[in-house]
Amino acid sequence: MDAGSWSIVTPMPTPRSQIVAAAASGRIYVAGGLFAEGISDVLEYLDVAAGRWQRAFLPFPTHHIGMAASDGFLYIAGGYRDFDYRADQRGFWRFDARQDIAWERLPDMPAPRAAQAMVTVGARLYSIGGVGPDPTAIGVFDLATSRWIEDAPPLPAPREHAAAAVLGDRIYVAGGRWNRANLATLEVLDTGRRRWTRLRDMPNKRSDHAAAFIDGKLHVVGGDRLDGMHTVPGHDVYDPTTDSWAEAPALPTPRHGLAGAVMSGRWYTIGGATGTMLKTLDTLTAIVEVFEPAPAR
Repeated sequence: MDAGSWSIVTPMPTPRSQIVAAAASGRIYVAGGLFAEGISDVLEYLDVAAGRWQRAFLPFPTHHIGMAASDGFLYIAGGYRDFDYRADQRGFWRFDARQDIAWERLPDMPAPRAAQAMVTVGARLYSIGGVGPDPTAIGVFDLATSRWIEDAPPLPAPREHAAAAVLGDRIYVAGGRWNRANLATLEVLDTGRRRWTRLRDMPNKRSDHAAAFIDGKLHVVGGDRLDGMHTVPGHDVYDPTTDSWAEAPALPTPRHGLAGAVMSGRWYTIGGATGTMLKTLDTLTAIVEVFEPAPAR
């Protein structure tokens, strides 16, 4: 078992699920989602050094959006605006987290997308998977030219509610679901060579989970089991150097629809719901549990 430990820090002010998170300018931002009153337009952020949460707002209430950060800016894309779960949103927006400047609309995505993963590699943002007209198409936004480009091979198979994390110039995409079935698939996109490779499957099928790289290893927690209508236990860790999985200390509060972000070598897992499907809105949580790997010997 990989060594490390979990701790609890100041909870998020608003219990929410189906949220996204990103780290920028010494803060961890959590956007949108489902909360007790319906669909949230809240953008809450944790000042990690001060241990204090503050609040801003999105341009509109939304859930199942994509979000990523680059050079002190936050970017959000797509998502759902209501409860009919139609993927009809192409909007793409930027927020200056360094100066708390209002949201600015950028060129729309080429096609609507929701429940996608969004990550940054160098000067490009990648929108991967999700629900839309072509769920395997990869949206690539070039930050230098402020335009969307067709510059990545399609996802080998469609999936939504997957988790993605970046190591160097490679994007690892873990799990997700399609046709109401969860997946254990792990694939990596080499953005330089523009090539996908299938890796060893996760030990557990997951969707609606969180994933992040810490010290060169991919950590995966949370998610829901569509077959049993409960959350997925366990904490799976992938080592890219050996293409193998190991266990780590389990997430203390199993949940789905959670968000995660890494700062200073610590992984902050935020919010979500402890019950699935129809129990989601009755089991929302604001908890923030932080994983810290053991120091190297």
